[in-house]
Amino acid sequence: MPAGTVESLAWRRGFGSQLQTDCYASRVTGRNPRTRRTAATLSAVALLALLVAGCAGFGHLFKDPKVVLREATVTGFSSAGADLSLDFDVVNPNGVRLPLSGVDYQVWVNGERFLVGTERKRVDIPGHGAARVTLPVSIRYDDFLRVLKSLKDHPRPVYDIQAEFRFDVPVVGTVRVPVREHREIHLPELKLHI
Repeated sequence: MPAGTVESLAWRRGFGSQLQTDCYASRVTGRNPRTRRTAATLSAVALLALLVAGCAGFGHLFKDPKVVLREATVTGFSSAGADLSLDFDVVNPNGVRLPLSGVDYQVWVNGERFLVGTERKRVDIPGHGAARVTLPVSIRYDDFLRVLKSLKDHPRPVYDIQAEFRFDVPVVGTVRVPVREHREIHLPELKLHI
């Protein structure tokens, strides 16, 4: 027998035994293993398509929370400076709880940057509810004096607050909500001797 014939018979035997195994599995389970693999692959693709469509649809159902600055209050003094608290009201129009993961903020007075910071305190905003978020802020006396000096040139001083609230939204991911406030500082008439 030529060498090619032996290899041919060996290949046929291996292939034949695979066919016999497939036929046996088909008789025992009532299904062909190749059909099961194909069905499992198609099921996985269909499930993935449904998940992607569901996530895309959820993004349209999600509404950004509303964030409003309510007040800025001096809470104390230390040897290094003054302590303030910035109070924000956060309203969640969605039916699910939103975890606030952090806030980045900047405060400008009369066009000069006064404060920069990050707060990472986690606060849960209830679904269809609201919560007060307080940012503790410290001001150095040097910065405070710089702002007081700028009041001479600005008869109606203003402050600007720029903040970015980060929410960890289920399915959607991190949602950033920018907040910008521009207000006039109402001071009694002051005479500064600086």
